[in-house]
Amino acid sequence: MSDSQPQRGNVNISGGETNISGDLVGTKIVNLPPEPQPPSGSALPRRRPRKFVPRGKIMDDVRNALKVGSAAIVGMHGMGGVGKTELAKFLAGELKDEFKDVVLWIEVANRPIEIVQGEMARALGIKLPDGSDDRGRYAALCAALSGARALFVFDDVRKNFPLELCLPPAPCSALVTSRLHELLGVDKKFPLDVMNEAQALELLRGEGLTEVIAKEQEAAKVLCKACAYHPLALVLAASRLRLRGATPLTTFNNQLQDRIKQLRVDRDDKDASLEANFDLSYDELSAKSKERWRKLAVFAPSGFVLPAAQHLWNESAVDANEHLYELENASLVSPSLLQAERLNLHDLLRDYAFKKLHEAN
Repeated sequence: MSDSQPQRGNVNISGGETNISGDLVGTKIVNLPPEPQPPSGSALPRRRPRKFVPRGKIMDDVRNALKVGSAAIVGMHGMGGVGKTELAKFLAGELKDEFKDVVLWIEVANRPIEIVQGEMARALGIKLPDGSDDRGRYAALCAALSGARALFVFDDVRKNFPLELCLPPAPCSALVTSRLHELLGVDKKFPLDVMNEAQALELLRGEGLTEVIAKEQEAAKVLCKACAYHPLALVLAASRLRLRGATPLTTFNNQLQDRIKQLRVDRDDKDASLEANFDLSYDELSAKSKERWRKLAVFAPSGFVLPAAQHLWNESAVDANEHLYELENASLVSPSLLQAERLNLHDLLRDYAFKKLHEAN
């Protein structure tokens, strides 16, 4: 088969057992994976994919910074849960046709440099020199990318990670997401803040609350403000509302605001809103569901598959799937962005679940 003839394959680029499918030219990914499909067979249907809410000027800023002909290292930073990963995935999907050689997604998180470099090498179809150090491996990666027009997305870069030893050489470009404002090697940085009111209302509509907002528009605005316009807080609140059914929005808001007041003593508004929504979503679970959910904190950030949860909970596949469906409908568990069969907890929720697991011994 010639190098110009695409072939279908799986390339492991996110650590652990996670694989991403893509069209390959030789050994190079030229498109992002398709949208997740629901599992086949007897599994309960997963919730529909969450509707993407455009985030305004930052989208044009990042697009322009990564436009064809400019080799750029672009950073997108903001607090946890504001939607950096979702926005990066959306923009990478838009830009895939402009980067003809490679569009490659690398989940960094808490993984060491040698693992990240190794995944990059496997995705590019090269073997790194045996016994090489971080700089030696980086030199080999740069040599493999010489002259390539590629886009790399490094998601969730954390403190003390040596990003400069992963960034591709020109004419490649990179998009980096992080909670950190300062990242070595990043040319242009754009902050992603919480949503504005219009975006927050659109998110709630996308979560199935269109009729609720139409009937109680002012109360819906109060809810957005109570959630500090934070996407993760809004999603959790929307899930509780959807599962409750006919609960008046004003009553719902009062409960949330009361909880926020209790937490505001030593937290700012955004942190208090997040914690309040975590508490209320957790409190609405049954005792057994609470136990199941907090146990999921033992899994790695890359997530887990149904058999793993089944083993952890000592349940049948049917029962475990039903209980995962319950947690997913509460937005306490989410489908992985990288592979349809995997589920995970947002890292903020995972930290919260781990705290609850510790409290419960």
